[in-house]
Amino acid sequence: MNRCIDKKHGDRLHAYELGTLSEEDQVAFEQHLIECPYCAGRVAAFSEVSRVIAHDKEIHEFTRVLAAPENDATSLDQRGARTGNWLRKRWSLSLPLAAAALVIMLLVDWQIDIKPANEAKAAENRMVVLYSANLEDPGDSLHLGDITTNLLITRLAESRTLQITSCERLLAVGADLGYDKQVLHRAEIGLELAQKVNARWILAGEIVRTEPSLVITSRLSDVATGDILGTQRVEGKPGDDVFDVIDRLSIEIRQDLPLPGPDQDERNLSIAEITTRSPEAYHHYLEGVEYKTRFSADRSIEEFRLALEYDSTLAMAYFYLATLEDPALIRRAMAFSDRVSLREKRHIECSYALAEGDTASAIESMLELIEEYPLEAYAYWRLGKIYSLTGQPQLAIDYFENAVTVDPGYRDAYNDLAYAYDAIGKRDQSIIAISRYIEVAPGEANPYDTRGDLYANNGRVDEAISSYTEALSIDSSFLVSLGKLGGLYLLKRNYRQADSCFRVLTLKGSYSERAAGRRYLAVSALLRGRFSQTLLMFDSAISADTLDSEYESAAGNLLQKSLVLAELDRFDEAKSTVSGSLRLVEGHSLCCEYLYRAFLIGYLEKQGDTAQTRREMEALRALALEKDTALAFEWYAKGSVYFDHGNFEAALEAFGEASRLVDYPYFPFMLARTYLEIGSLDKAAEQFEELVANPPDPRWATLLNTKVHYYLGRTYEESHWFDKATREYETFLSFWEHADINLPSVIDARNRLRAVTHN
Repeated sequence: MNRCIDKKHGDRLHAYELGTLSEEDQVAFEQHLIECPYCAGRVAAFSEVSRVIAHDKEIHEFTRVLAAPENDATSLDQRGARTGNWLRKRWSLSLPLAAAALVIMLLVDWQIDIKPANEAKAAENRMVVLYSANLEDPGDSLHLGDITTNLLITRLAESRTLQITSCERLLAVGADLGYDKQVLHRAEIGLELAQKVNARWILAGEIVRTEPSLVITSRLSDVATGDILGTQRVEGKPGDDVFDVIDRLSIEIRQDLPLPGPDQDERNLSIAEITTRSPEAYHHYLEGVEYKTRFSADRSIEEFRLALEYDSTLAMAYFYLATLEDPALIRRAMAFSDRVSLREKRHIECSYALAEGDTASAIESMLELIEEYPLEAYAYWRLGKIYSLTGQPQLAIDYFENAVTVDPGYRDAYNDLAYAYDAIGKRDQSIIAISRYIEVAPGEANPYDTRGDLYANNGRVDEAISSYTEALSIDSSFLVSLGKLGGLYLLKRNYRQADSCFRVLTLKGSYSERAAGRRYLAVSALLRGRFSQTLLMFDSAISADTLDSEYESAAGNLLQKSLVLAELDRFDEAKSTVSGSLRLVEGHSLCCEYLYRAFLIGYLEKQGDTAQTRREMEALRALALEKDTALAFEWYAKGSVYFDHGNFEAALEAFGEASRLVDYPYFPFMLARTYLEIGSLDKAAEQFEELVANPPDPRWATLLNTKVHYYLGRTYEESHWFDKATREYETFLSFWEHADINLPSVIDARNRLRAVTHN
């Protein structure tokens, strides 16, 4: 778009730049930015936000300002400052289908008591393969250096007695030491890399000539002594390509290694038979892997798709796309799994088993892989992930520990180990694990982001803010930390700082990050009782999500809008709004469908539409026949109907069953409300207090986090704990005392506050 969609707002751009707009006009203009790509582009060109995203001095200044206390912010009391487990988002059911489906498949109590037979031992036969220098073409315009290096690694890694450091690990360690990929062929740097990963040998290669035939040489040396164990030189024959040359070179290298004889079980396959015959396909595949290690999912997906355009049988491209984009593609990977290495084949089998809901077979595939390749750190890590998701955290910890024993630089294993220790309440060990990750990768943002999660999970809000800020100071494009930072500022009710974070997401993030930023800005307005503005902001966010093809985000925003409408007693609009959520996800995201249908049933019941309520309940019941998650929402929907009819005993059972099956904050919230209605005040207080002490993510559970103080105040009042009731009513009113719509709950809280202060 090359012009402004609303000149009245567009004319305010320079006043916005200078910071001279009133608060009301600034809010209106920022809302306009969400809707108008032209003005958003102009702001991105000049604004402070552009400098926020820059490295060096600007990002340090930005994070310093964000971390500074806000003068007019309202501090939380001690209980309210605790964040509990909200950052884990186990209950967040608006995740993309890929993530949601995996969680559903794995939430089964298999209770398989399979433990590691013995502790994995550090590799004694580890080798680093340096990037091959292209002497004929130093710029490596055809990417032969990359291709040669990775083909050698793949071919040599077929050995059961030799451990090869992966290219991803090599790049990461090089980055930690301050080197980019272009210099990783140098001998002096190779020695530093080898010492860092505790390798025994270094293999350095050179592409001497490409025409008329390819000539590659290599040199094998001992890290400890510097002795050269052997040199190799292979010249391509007429008709040979790089794949043929690598096959012959790997045989010569293997013969010069001081290993105990050939691997009897090693397959006698050419490298092309376990990768591809297309150098172009392989190059794009390698680019996809590299982008994936940098957490750049969009670029990674693009490269894997390009690889498949050159070779539609490239199994590992399908494997990674199944992880990043479409789980169904694992079936394509499985179809071509006879064209991969043994290691890769086992991993494809594992992912295929998970896609089919067969966790036992997935575990078996990884155990078989470990038996075949005892130094396969990735297999230990995957077992840890599976056991973590199936509710067996101690087994998960065992395997994560094995992964880092085999590979002391395994970043993902340290990351998940920290989360696993945190999940079982071993807070000190979790911080030790993430500190080990930071030692391995001090220049990466991710471990500081994880440390922020760990602090936030345990109520250490200021330390979490500091850790997220440090992540951003290392990498200003690591916007996942910025969204979490904004969430914590919301929790602390530092709205100006929270909104600063969210605005950056809307202007500089990926599609999904922009969608999150728009949603969070609406949530920030809602927390302050700006209901009319909130509804408008959700409408704009939904429109923008649709334009960005972020349909699940649009569906989530429709649900959030419906909750606001329901709070305003506009149930007919709430019903039609959440129906829109269902239309967007029906048949595509079962996890979201359960959620939206359950809330729709509640709205229908409020309107007295018994026939439609019955039809929707039957649809939800049909979904619940096979999945515990759907069954939980069926119980929740039943509970909502029982509650509205005053059948509180039945509602108690329903909400209790829902809470038992799935960790979703509205379940215990409604359970507590039911206890309050029947006068079971101790139980009501216990449930409400837990939600106050460990509030869900304020970016998703805004209304619940606010209303819980109102209901806890009523619980305390009826228990004659008037001081506590006073505190809760005051906390509730501090959110919505000046709301733009005078809500019945606000009026009631004011009256009750006056009454309890006279007792």
